[in-house]
Amino acid sequence: MDVDQSARSNAQEYFGIKDPDYYEFEAHVFFDDGMTTNSDSERACNIFVKTLVDVIDSAASSIHQASMVIAPPIKSPTPYGARLTWTLPGGNLFFVHVKDKQKIRHKKRWSQVMYMYYLLGYRLMGNSDEGIYMNQSEIGGKKRTPARVNSMGNINDMKSRSKIFRQMDHIQRAQAENTYLLTLDGDIDFKPESVTLLVDRMRKNPKVGAACGRIHPIGTGPMVWYQKFEYAIGHWLQKAAEHMLGCVLCSPGCFSLFRGSSIMDDNVMRTYATKSTEARHYVQYDQGEDRWLCTLLLQQGYKIEYCAAADASTFAPETFREFFNQRRRWIPSTLANMMDLLSDYHRTVIINDNISYLYIMYQAVVTGASLLAPATVILMMAGAVHVVVGGSLYWLWLGLSVGASIFYLIVCFKCKSSTQITVAGYMSTFYAILMLAVTVGIVVQTAQDTWTSPNAMFIIILTGIFLVAGLLHPEEFLCLVPGVLYFLCIPSGFLLLFIYSMTNLNVISWGTREVVIPSEHPPGGANSKANTSIIVTGCDSFKDFLGNCFCCIRHKLSNMFTAEQNRNQAPKKDEIVREIMAELDRIEAGRPDGAGSGYTTPRNLYGSNSDINKDYERNRIGGGMIPQRQESIVKQLNDIHGDGKKSSDGGADKFKDSESVIYARGRSSDDPYYQSVPNEPRIRRDDLVNPYWITEKELKRGPVRYLDNIETQFWQKLIDKYLNPLKQDKGHQDKITSELVSLRNNASFLFFMLNFLWLFIIFLLQIVQDQLKDTLYIAIPRGGDIHEGDEKHFEPLSVAFLVFFCPDYHDTVCFYAVSSLWYLPSHSLINTS
Repeated sequence: MDVDQSARSNAQEYFGIKDPDYYEFEAHVFFDDGMTTNSDSERACNIFVKTLVDVIDSAASSIHQASMVIAPPIKSPTPYGARLTWTLPGGNLFFVHVKDKQKIRHKKRWSQVMYMYYLLGYRLMGNSDEGIYMNQSEIGGKKRTPARVNSMGNINDMKSRSKIFRQMDHIQRAQAENTYLLTLDGDIDFKPESVTLLVDRMRKNPKVGAACGRIHPIGTGPMVWYQKFEYAIGHWLQKAAEHMLGCVLCSPGCFSLFRGSSIMDDNVMRTYATKSTEARHYVQYDQGEDRWLCTLLLQQGYKIEYCAAADASTFAPETFREFFNQRRRWIPSTLANMMDLLSDYHRTVIINDNISYLYIMYQAVVTGASLLAPATVILMMAGAVHVVVGGSLYWLWLGLSVGASIFYLIVCFKCKSSTQITVAGYMSTFYAILMLAVTVGIVVQTAQDTWTSPNAMFIIILTGIFLVAGLLHPEEFLCLVPGVLYFLCIPSGFLLLFIYSMTNLNVISWGTREVVIPSEHPPGGANSKANTSIIVTGCDSFKDFLGNCFCCIRHKLSNMFTAEQNRNQAPKKDEIVREIMAELDRIEAGRPDGAGSGYTTPRNLYGSNSDINKDYERNRIGGGMIPQRQESIVKQLNDIHGDGKKSSDGGADKFKDSESVIYARGRSSDDPYYQSVPNEPRIRRDDLVNPYWITEKELKRGPVRYLDNIETQFWQKLIDKYLNPLKQDKGHQDKITSELVSLRNNASFLFFMLNFLWLFIIFLLQIVQDQLKDTLYIAIPRGGDIHEGDEKHFEPLSVAFLVFFCPDYHDTVCFYAVSSLWYLPSHSLINTS
């Protein structure tokens, strides 16, 4: 993106080329829980942040195909933790926000709330609208701003129901309409052309609030192969059908583009910042935050579109355990958001002209089909085994199929999660072998009943749809190959996975990509750590031990000969204070290009250079924070050195320059400024002046820039209003845990009762088939004969289910086939490589 934007900028500036797709760009990365406590009880950046700093030069070199060295990041202490700012080779800014969970609420949804308010509330609107801090009680729950509807039942003006837009001038409204948030996961890979295609979607229709592209799972192993087919069919059919029939219901956060004005709307951004207070909130809000954000956009009247040519790749779960835990979050949150959308369907249809009653009915039917998937799989397995084995043992096979499901249900209720997944793995292997029998059974039944039987017609239609969709995506045609694996895993994906998801609905942990960072300094102190190292590493540690002893002896001898010299060269305390104040005066006056600072003024994304100068002037006039910081530093020097007196350790110098105060470390051995001074007292730290993390060598020695007063106050106000760390209230936690268990029990009971009733209805129809054969059953001739004795009779429910529903992740074949085939010729043939 940096290379592409820089090329467009240079073409316009130096060659006078008018680029209709020109854009301004900056990148923001948010590290959730990015701080850790080290052995000195100081808050330091964790290993992931340091790794990013370490590899950024390599990443730039890989993109530019040349050796690149990027200047060290600008370090900014913030009320939420830390901020690192790089200037990329193309001149664009790259911000890394490191969140300290002791200062700000952590987890993904709150990171999204954080950047929404920062980019749209502060950067775009200049924090001039007090409405963005409206009390949560005014917008929580189901209470929404009423829309203005004309006599025809349509919205007169979508922006007329948004209070925030009435407080904006025309320039701000235009900026909001043309500001886009590209949400990405950390492992996503995409091309700038894909983003341009998503932007084109936004520009064609101002009512499009979000757009998503084609996600390609990457990785190795059978689980990734399974997901390649699943993602391909889901995008070719499901996304395309939703796009044509109404709106896409979910724009995944791994690669989606959101319009700034749609996020800022009354019932979107502030409602999205609602704190979970009930059990269902934890399922709908926190387990499927991307789905919930899209539900809010749809209920506010915006459209969500799909662009098949906007390709992006992301790493998919490679292990069975990680895959099950991922879907354990996705399935309940999808059902919860679907129920929310269906329960408020009348208002949604009125306010959103892209959603009709027919589309709502279609989604209700698809949801019902997904809920009945486990029972359908049980019937399929029992019938297939019966056809292969033969005889009159159909009820035995049906009983065994039901018994296996009940067994796994008991395991999920009684055993821990790891045991549940282990049992599911073994059962999935057994079911995959059994699916081979299903294949043989389908072939045998087709031979017996001819191609006119429902099973044969179902297989022919389903295979034909997949083949046509694959031919219309020639570059992705090989995604159909893992379809064989997907077919063998149907019982695992639609029976075991559903049972696991519903019985673990009360588990609200993320489940995937959770890494336990080992402590760099285990309990027991330095001596304990050294002893452990010697035992583990043997000879190498012994060499290090001898080297440390030698260094200590050399250090002591050096102190003996240089103490007097250091005493004579000690600077005066008042000179240090004057130097520090001069540096702070430069910052307060808004002169970022101070001598030797290495800082360059960042380019403002939303304004001109005059806007930047106004910001610095506003900062200079504001005052208030910098004097407090000056007093804090002076007080630190007074507390540590007491009227300029030398310590009793031989008269070593205690006074260093201003940079040493800012970069002072808790341990003298870690700081080059204090290496010759033994027993250096710890500096009293101010998290907005001299936090420990800015001294870490892994973050490199870049310049330090403080936030201006207004931005500092913005973050403090935002954290106080929405993002304060949640207090660990044991009583509330016990209450939520109990409510989640109750919700799990109720939802599981309803889910399993629906499947039991479906099984029971089919069971009764099988018993009374002789009495109903001439009335309700559908007669289909066998071969070319039309005589009554050569006809095959099928119960109507089974025929209807096979005709309208396919076991392909609750997709409806008829609707999906027609709508996707309408969509594919106009979009998929332009699919990029």
